[in-house]
Parts: sequence; structure tokens; C-alpha cells
Amino acid sequence: MVDDEPQNKENTIKWIENLQEGRQYGTRGIFYRVNILDSFKRNPNFPQKYINKFLERYRTSNLEIIYLMTNVLRIVGIELPKYIIECVLAFQNEDGGFGRYRSDIMSTYYALETLNLINPDLITSQDKIMDFAANCQTDEGIFAYTPLSYPPYIESIYAGIRIYEILAYPLDHWSNRDEVLNFVLKLQNADGGFRRSYFIGISELEYVYRALYILKSLHYF
Repeated sequence: MVDDEPQNKENTIKWIENLQEGRQYGTRGIFYRVNILDSFKRNPNFPQKYINKFLERYRTSNLEIIYLMTNVLRIVGIELPKYIIECVLAFQNEDGGFGRYRSDIMSTYYALETLNLINPDLITSQDKIMDFAANCQTDEGIFAYTPLSYPPYIESIYAGIRIYEILAYPLDHWSNRDEVLNFVLKLQNADGGFRRSYFIGISELEYVYRALYILKSLHYF
């Protein structure tokens, strides 16, 4: 993201490939390993038995897991079954957002990422989705989990930005751009990393990634 090469790249790739050759369990772990290997133009080994397990889990999974599985299957070249679309759209609510019992910004983000992977034209009711995302903003303009929740966290801000990007909202002219930039910059700790919450927290790579993604999307660097 910052136009630099990671240290010990070849050792990292070999380590990930060794993990991928072993027993594969934990959808998030598989998602990260497959995406790392794909980013380095390596062919991720993903046996048919694990593909079958993924395909069997769609109807009982939440939107995050549905997105992770869809992303992996797409990378390894599996034709995506149409029932994935049904599984995702079943979570959409009257307010335009997505969620099992009520809409939240993370579920909405995962739903849009999944539909966007399959076919962007599957995303309908865009105005209602945008209204829901806008309603998730606090008085300061920062994305929180739901229209009634507080405080915002780095992942909810990241989800809001990605929703706007997927729906092709012009972030360059977004009225809350400066407020979001200032909020994210205040999440940086003395060690250079970023924390999850404005109030307290340690730096973690996941938070650093999300913070840098937001800053880059809003053309801070």
C-alpha cells in the first residue's frame, strides 16, 4: 500500500505455502493465506474437499464468512453457485442495510463486497443503502456500527469508506472527508501503529491496515 517491499518476502511466502499444504481449517486463516499467496502471484493449493465444505456452509453462515468464502473460491477459480446471491440478499432489510436481525454497517459492507465480487449489477436499492450508511454517521460525520451506536471504531469507518467506494460515491468531494481524516489520525499511537478506538488501545496490524487504507482512499497520502 505504501509502495514498499516487505522484508524477508521469500521466507514469508515459503512459510505461508507450508501452512497451506497442511490441514486447512478456520475460514479467516484460509482467507488470509490464499490472499497473501495470490498477491505474490503464487498458486494457492486448495483441495476439493475444502471447496466442498465451503459450498455446504453458505446457507448457515453469516455475511462475513460468506464474503471470506466467496473471495477464496473466486481466487482459486471455482465457479460461484447462484445460491450465494440468495444467501446474501436474504439479509437485506427495509432500511437498505444488511444484517440478521437489524442492519449494521459491517454486515452491509460484507454483503456489498460479496455481491461486487460476483457481479456489481446485483447491488440494487443503492440510494437506500447509501441512506443507511449515511445514517450510521455520528454528529461528527464518522461511521459507527449502527445509526444509534457510539463510539466509532476503525473497522466501522473502514466499512463505511468501502461501501461508498463500491457504490462509486465521489469521496474527493465528500463533506465529511476532513472530519474522518482527523479522527483516524488521532488513532495513531506513539509506536507508529494505530489502535481501534479513539479512547484507548494498543497498535495492531489489522488496525494499521484499515487506517492506512482509509487515509489513502481519502488522498491523505
